[in-house]
Amino acid sequence: MLNIGADKLVGQDTILVSVGLPTRNRAHLLPIALNSLLNQTYRNIEFIVSDNASDDETEKIMLEYVTRDPRVQYTRQAQNIGGNPNHEYVLDKARGVYFMWASDDDSWDPLFVETLVDVLEKNHDYGVAMSHYYQQAIHGGEDKMTVRTHYFTNASYQDLFWHYLRNGKSPIFFFGLYRTDALKRILKRHFKVTARGPHLFLCEVALSMKMYSVEKILHTRLQDMRSNLERHPDHPHTKAEYRPLAGTNFLFTTLLWLLTSTVIPLRRKYSMVKLWSRRVWLKKRKIISEFRNYFKSLFPKS
Repeated sequence: MLNIGADKLVGQDTILVSVGLPTRNRAHLLPIALNSLLNQTYRNIEFIVSDNASDDETEKIMLEYVTRDPRVQYTRQAQNIGGNPNHEYVLDKARGVYFMWASDDDSWDPLFVETLVDVLEKNHDYGVAMSHYYQQAIHGGEDKMTVRTHYFTNASYQDLFWHYLRNGKSPIFFFGLYRTDALKRILKRHFKVTARGPHLFLCEVALSMKMYSVEKILHTRLQDMRSNLERHPDHPHTKAEYRPLAGTNFLFTTLLWLLTSTVIPLRRKYSMVKLWSRRVWLKKRKIISEFRNYFKSLFPKS
């Protein structure tokens, strides 16, 4: 495993922020993401790039960036370790007070990190902050920029949990700025492989910390409008989405996962169970339909 740049960090008096960028075969888009990150007005950042055994020009590009900017750390995995472990790897290497995952096909306003650090420094009871953003649709959608908003700052833990339990929209807070210690406590358990995996992760986040919405557009999210099956057919979460009883499994996996969480207070688990039961009741027809189809597949008509 190639590991370059880890000892080159330039110290400053400001708070250290870690940016973890897991990547694989995105050499054509990676410079756009890196340039916008390196152009942040907030300077005390370590950039942790983990190349998941790419077979394109990623390594060549990254070696140029390591030479250019001493804040960049580059690791090339010897083999494809999978998307979830690659995200966990960059978090594990983080030394900053704050941490964010950066997607290798997105871009950020120069004030993104500075603004979110300022928000969290002034609001110590919040665990994660995220700005409004542009969504740029590609592949199957009109190539246009759409403004996406969220208003979570004054939402209760229960409201945030309900949002992620029932809502299939883009889980943008996955890419917010987190307090590193709080995030690492959640990720003591590996990402759970299930349908709607990011939403399960954010259900746990929502019940364990407050989420701050920065009402400025500081992020551009490149959104591939093709189905997960077209984009990532071999990803474990994609496979989980197309297994029998996928929706039912998500609901019951969510219940067990959150009840056994060590970061969610007991009183919030109690309120979570009531909301979860409500969701099961509302989805009862779909659950029955999934079971009916599952048993039909076990005993096909001859």
